[in-house]
Amino acid sequence: MSAHAPMRPRTAYMNARILDPAAGLDITGSLLVESGIIQDMGTNIFEAGISPDIHQVDCVGLCLAPGILDMYAELPGSAGSRAEPLASSCQAAVAGGITTFVTAPDGTPVVDTPNVAEAVQRRGHEIGLANVLTHGALTMGAKGEALTEIGLLYNAGCVGFSNGTQPVQNTALLRQALVYAQIVDTTIISTPLEASLIAGGQIHESALATRLGLRGIPVLAETLAILRDIALAEATGARIHIGAVSTAAGVNLIRAAKAKGIDVTAHTAPPYFSASVSAADGYRTFAKLLPPLREEGDVTAILAGLSDGTIDAIASHHSPHAEDQKRVPFAQASFGAAGFETMLPLALDAVAAGRLPMLRALEAMTSKPAEILRLRVGRLVRRQAADFILFDPKAGWVIDSQHFVGACRNTPFQGRNVKGQLVMTIKNGRTVHTLNAL
Repeated sequence: MSAHAPMRPRTAYMNARILDPAAGLDITGSLLVESGIIQDMGTNIFEAGISPDIHQVDCVGLCLAPGILDMYAELPGSAGSRAEPLASSCQAAVAGGITTFVTAPDGTPVVDTPNVAEAVQRRGHEIGLANVLTHGALTMGAKGEALTEIGLLYNAGCVGFSNGTQPVQNTALLRQALVYAQIVDTTIISTPLEASLIAGGQIHESALATRLGLRGIPVLAETLAILRDIALAEATGARIHIGAVSTAAGVNLIRAAKAKGIDVTAHTAPPYFSASVSAADGYRTFAKLLPPLREEGDVTAILAGLSDGTIDAIASHHSPHAEDQKRVPFAQASFGAAGFETMLPLALDAVAAGRLPMLRALEAMTSKPAEILRLRVGRLVRRQAADFILFDPKAGWVIDSQHFVGACRNTPFQGRNVKGQLVMTIKNGRTVHTLNAL
């Protein structure tokens, strides 16, 4: 259930397991919120007693962590109408524990002018649930032909630059963008796909693709793009961020680049450490993603890359589509799925399975993407905004898209048993989503 409760003057969240990856914090204690700000936190902040005017929330058995920063969500038409209006997207975000999200720039309209960038942020502020930020388009119209005014878009609030789902194939243009972004001190987010190798592709190039008669997307489509991006970062001395890594080969290339001291960071999305290409068997269009789901060995490698920090962050790649765009023959179906409401539970499920350390999983969704995008969120800091979540790491439940808050309910994880469940999302000290009343 969603809620937008009034803010209480002072609230104490008691007996919680407080987790702040940025500070390496893992303690049992309390956190005090006053007027939307974290006033204090620690193991014994109420040792001398608690004032009767403070509202108390007992968090026994629950973890308290910073609100999630989703650094990449594909929302077609972030300032206008579409399959999932922005208000619905914001509701879905806070239902997933996301207090800040960044939209990809290639929706309708494309975020290639300051006016569009400001409109997206203004609409998010009006809705008043999650912080809504946006990446700026690297090229005009996201067509890959001419660079946008990166400096003007940066000044208009764009927190990074990408071409969205359309990879920049013009290497000279991308090199120019990297050099310019270095001057502005912003982040270029590359889409690691080689266009000629994904053209007409439907799922991962595999035995399953052959059996289903579907054109495959090879691993090489990712590795060639990553090799180029790493080479450009090395040659220019600029930093580059590689989005949605899906393959073991991609992880290995990034690991080697980091070992050489090249300024490269990367993220993946929950489907790539939670499912393999077999999820698309039977022509299941809800599992049609770009990049595609890969092999079990790739899933294992993505988890290892997340665990050791080779892959810095996790982003949802939430990509809402109307059902009539998915309930069609596989080759005609749109790429993408709902990701906001499954991001945290899939990460917590990997933690519960012993495949990902808790603080590393949370870091990948909070302080690390904030560091990459130069944002002051994703941490529990005294005298800063009270943006945090409460979750039960031991709660077992079944993902059911019929209970999703957002308008988009296409997910490859329908019916999936997971362990770890969001209980409450607090934004600026106000409860914006709750599963059960506390």
